[in-house]
Amino acid sequence: MMSRQESEAFRDIPYGHYAGEPQPAGSGGGPESRPVGEPSKVYPPRAEQVNLFRFLVVLMAMVTILVLAVICLVIVGGTMPWLSFGAGSFTVFLVTVVALDKIK
Repeated sequence: MMSRQESEAFRDIPYGHYAGEPQPAGSGGGPESRPVGEPSKVYPPRAEQVNLFRFLVVLMAMVTILVLAVICLVIVGGTMPWLSFGAGSFTVFLVTVVALDKIK
């Protein structure tokens, strides 16, 4: 068993107390022990890349439609390429909408 003197020595230590024992005033590591003028550590918010990804998807869709227009309308020519250009543009539109919806 511990002597009375040893138990009193352990009572003065600010850590190692039981849950029911109050800590002595002036000790502890809580926010009240931090000096008033000292700023707390603040982390910057994470940079969100969602808007960049959405912009890149729309940019790729526009480039794809331009390439499709050149292939269908300029190189092939005539009236029938308008149908394939419309179908291809609609497909690119659907893929873009689904990709934009999946980016969170």
